[in-house]
Amino acid sequence: MNETVLESESEVSEEENRDATLITDDKVEDEKPADASADKSEDADKEAKKDEDSLADKSDGAPESYKDFTFSKDLEFDDELMTQAKSVFKELNLTQGQAQQLVDFESNVKSEEIQRQQKAWDELQDTWKKASETDKEFGGDGLDANLAVAKQGRDAFGDKEFNEMLEVTGVGNHPEMIRFLFKIGKLVSEDKILQGGGSPSGSMTQAERLFPDMNK
Repeated sequence: MNETVLESESEVSEEENRDATLITDDKVEDEKPADASADKSEDADKEAKKDEDSLADKSDGAPESYKDFTFSKDLEFDDELMTQAKSVFKELNLTQGQAQQLVDFESNVKSEEIQRQQKAWDELQDTWKKASETDKEFGGDGLDANLAVAKQGRDAFGDKEFNEMLEVTGVGNHPEMIRFLFKIGKLVSEDKILQGGGSPSGSMTQAERLFPDMNK
């Protein structure tokens, strides 16, 4: 669809709509060490030191107070929730490293859930847009002109909050919402023509002229 009632003048790119971003680091190939045996010995020392630190970390148990945890990019956790989590970590006697592992796990779960929700949302919007593009009443070759009429209906009665609702919820792309606004837009256009032609309108309001059944 070239344009929908939902879409604002400035479009947001797909990258900005994503709540989670995959980041990859460039890998730089290190030069081969001149002394292979020395390199292996250094690696062994590092592994031994890591094992020692791990054992020391486990033997220490929970710290007096946990340091701030690190989170995945673009993820935030409520301060109150983290306070409760730290209390649980303390009861389980988890070290800083062990607690960070649980935080990392939860961060990954939350990130994947956000991606699934975003994918489902995008697919739903695409379904609505495609249905609107091919709608028998306002879609097809006359889509652009009919959308302009629908916008007239939207602007005639919708305020700023209404327009924001259409955009935030995505319902402005739904074919039934476009159909509703399209019908209102046609009534608004016809009403303007009647007024311009000198037809009597009396003291009736625009809403009363467009929706006469509401006055019965």
